[in-house]
Amino acid sequence: MDAPLVRAFLDALAPAAPDPERVRRCLAALQRPDIRYLVATVAGPGAGRVARVIRGVVEAAGAPTGTVDGSARLGGAPLDDPLVASAGTLLADAALLLSQEGTELVRREADVLLALVAFAQASRRVALLVDEDVRTDDPLHVPVPDLVVLCGLDGERADRALSLLPDARPVVACGADDPARERILAVTGERGLPLLLAGRDFAATGDGPALDVEVAGERYAALPRAPEVTPDELATGIAGALALGALGIRMREEWVHTGAAAARATMDA
Repeated sequence: MDAPLVRAFLDALAPAAPDPERVRRCLAALQRPDIRYLVATVAGPGAGRVARVIRGVVEAAGAPTGTVDGSARLGGAPLDDPLVASAGTLLADAALLLSQEGTELVRREADVLLALVAFAQASRRVALLVDEDVRTDDPLHVPVPDLVVLCGLDGERADRALSLLPDARPVVACGADDPARERILAVTGERGLPLLLAGRDFAATGDGPALDVEVAGERYAALPRAPEVTPDELATGIAGALALGALGIRMREEWVHTGAAAARATMDA
């Protein structure tokens, strides 16, 4: 299939409610492209901005990154036609298997699956799955993440996000109100999940366009931030990138600075 045909195939799919089980079956049929890279789920209000900071830092550290929220991107660019064509052909084969069993992919399922396959084909090192609304039925939550980053959660959204936490995976959390913060502490403590918590394990200090960020006792001075990024969001992005680094990406202090500057540039553009 060429890229226009893949896009026509996607456009023809029903905009119905997704079923995570269909996505699991397709991933299995596609030989689990999602295990070929590190997966970080970034969930909650501000998740898109936090993900940009994470991407800036891990790419500065030499780890090519794919991001999917409403659409898929490699670095900051949309998928190009050759990648859409190759990933879409594999996706169509998996969709055909489902249709032979009497069920059909819907549009959101196909969009997420296309991104996950494309990231593997493009040799991404990290995939950032961004869900600002924290929808438990979103196919973004089918891959088991290596890291979960929780942003600005409160109330029901906090409960939904905590229900999505996998076993034995680290968590970075910021911006929650007091009840949500206590709930995050309780759930991660009960389940023995490693937790980096804003205000306890990392924080940003200072005013204006540059902030100092401290993560687990390590200080990164005068990091640039875009005006729309809160201090908590910048600090959470840095903590999230460093947590990914602990999973196998070599980090240096200068790459944190370079990545923060790159994230600001993409938001200012």
